[in-house]
Amino acid sequence: MVKQGLRIAQRLSHYRTSLVAKYLELQSYSKTADYYGVSKGLVYYWVRKFYDANFHWRPLGTPGKPKFYKQELPIVHKAILSWLAIHPTSDLTGIMLMLNHLFNRNISYRSSSRLLKNMGWSWRVPTSFQLLKYSAYNMSRYVSYLMWIFNKDWKRLKFLDESHIVSKDLQTRKVPNFRLSRVD
Repeated sequence: MVKQGLRIAQRLSHYRTSLVAKYLELQSYSKTADYYGVSKGLVYYWVRKFYDANFHWRPLGTPGKPKFYKQELPIVHKAILSWLAIHPTSDLTGIMLMLNHLFNRNISYRSSSRLLKNMGWSWRVPTSFQLLKYSAYNMSRYVSYLMWIFNKDWKRLKFLDESHIVSKDLQTRKVPNFRLSRVD
């Protein structure tokens, strides 16, 4: 198998050198291409590669165009923070659609995730506290209930355990928050 690969590489190397030799003889890319039945671009590439071993048609591994430049990142971060202040249970799709609409660019789901990660955010399961339960009004009602219950006959009372007035929002399982912090 290795010998066969070596033979193919030798034939390919011979083909390339003969292609360059034919170009030097004819001094025309199009005539050389017609002679071998290949494109002019291929002949041009191998002639250039013959004279410069480091030549490559296009640069290798280009990073591509960034979605946001460094000057725009503070504006993007403020937009995301204001969006999350208004919509605290927003998912990544909502953030992505907001960025697409606000900046008039095609921002992918993955790019949105990368932006949040670079900002120091991660997805957390929120703890569910009923903050209204601890308001002054509700606390005074609870104290009055305790005073009322204290004077009743305990044998005639029935208690319910784990009863909630407002159930959890089961649609959103995770919300964005800073790493190593608790979500309330």
